[in-house]
Amino acid sequence: MQMARPSPTATPLPGVHPSVVPIPSRRAIPPVSDRVDRGQGDSAQAVAHRRALGRVLERLADKIDLSPLDSGAPPDAALAQRLEHALAESAEATRATGELPPEVDAEALIADAQRELFTLGPLDRLLDDTEVSEIQVFRHDHVIAMHGRRRVIAEVGFSSERAVDRVIRRLCRMAGQPLEEGASFVERLLPTGRRLFAVLPPAATSTLVIRKPQRPDVTLEDLVRNGTISRAMAGLLTQCVLGRGNLLVTGTRDAGTSWLLGALAAAAQPDDRFVVLQDEDQLALDQPNTLSIALGSTTAERTRAVQSAARIRPERLVVSSFAGHVAAEVVDAIGGGMDGVLAAARAPTLRQAVTRLPADIAATRPGITPETAREWLASSFDLAIEIALLRDGRHRVLRIAELAVENGQIAIRDVFTFVVERTAAGGALEGTFHPSGLVPDIVEDLQSRGVTVDTSTSFRRNR
Repeated sequence: MQMARPSPTATPLPGVHPSVVPIPSRRAIPPVSDRVDRGQGDSAQAVAHRRALGRVLERLADKIDLSPLDSGAPPDAALAQRLEHALAESAEATRATGELPPEVDAEALIADAQRELFTLGPLDRLLDDTEVSEIQVFRHDHVIAMHGRRRVIAEVGFSSERAVDRVIRRLCRMAGQPLEEGASFVERLLPTGRRLFAVLPPAATSTLVIRKPQRPDVTLEDLVRNGTISRAMAGLLTQCVLGRGNLLVTGTRDAGTSWLLGALAAAAQPDDRFVVLQDEDQLALDQPNTLSIALGSTTAERTRAVQSAARIRPERLVVSSFAGHVAAEVVDAIGGGMDGVLAAARAPTLRQAVTRLPADIAATRPGITPETAREWLASSFDLAIEIALLRDGRHRVLRIAELAVENGQIAIRDVFTFVVERTAAGGALEGTFHPSGLVPDIVEDLQSRGVTVDTSTSFRRNR
């Protein structure tokens, strides 16, 4: 809802007062686990293949100087031809010495060696796999792919740390920014929205993470079926979205904030215009009228991105990283009349988020006290939602609340909470979503605009 921002002379608020109390279409958030799924990656055949790959490339390096590849630039035609011939000879020599087990497919071995020499090695297949959302290489022979919410060891790894270093340099070239001499920490935006994070010696062994754009193809109804929220909670959130309320989602990186943002966005009208402010967590919404704007890395770029989005006047502004200068600019935009804002702030709890965010806002606005910034924040959002990943690997919305000013403090007034009641066999946490009995102020605003919200049962406190 459109909210009027308090004036800078508002009553100071000295503190925060805790509350009293690639995936099939439309798939709900599945459980996540820190356990690595060994899959086929640790099978005897996969281990034998990796060892043979390392031996073949080791023999090749004894015959041909591979240093021209170290820059990440593609080899010239002459070198590529020499490498092709020498690779076939190395594979045959490995077989002749008995180092190529019969269960290892020689043609597949040579193909994997060619990929490592000329392209991105085992990353090629994983980047093309729509089911893989993230790739992690923390050890050269141990490549992990995130399939949905499962960590799976890839069947093929790299032959050496040098090979990982070479691929990092190739990825930097693909991004249009070759690796600088002596650089140890790398961040690049790759084609199609993928993002590369890498560390190089001497800071650490060559390590990389590639994160693909997130497609939160999920609805609030999916989250009800999955147990992430209750049906009453989904009804309230749907009406808030349709009424263009401003919603703040809080949670850690793996808590499902992006999935929840996507579900909230899916509740909007199909013809609504969306502007998505993209940070390092790339969001790819399915809505047809969607414009993505990169926030950039500098303060000036971030300020311009938010101001440009506000001038477009979309029905929906989605902010994937609500913090720092971005938070201050978005709050300014809301104060200027923008509504329909869906923002995500990274924090372990809602309480910690509303402690940190006013400080962020005040730090970017000279002359504005933290107390005034608290009041700006509390008046900017109609509801705040805290989502978490519980120890059983399931996502739950732990609370839906409204932020208010009470006795000079920010108060988190719970509308719904999730209460864990017991641990079932197998470690699953069972609990219940409880309405507190509080009807949030936005309900009255919605009803005044003709939006029907059932208050007779949705907010009734459980007995």
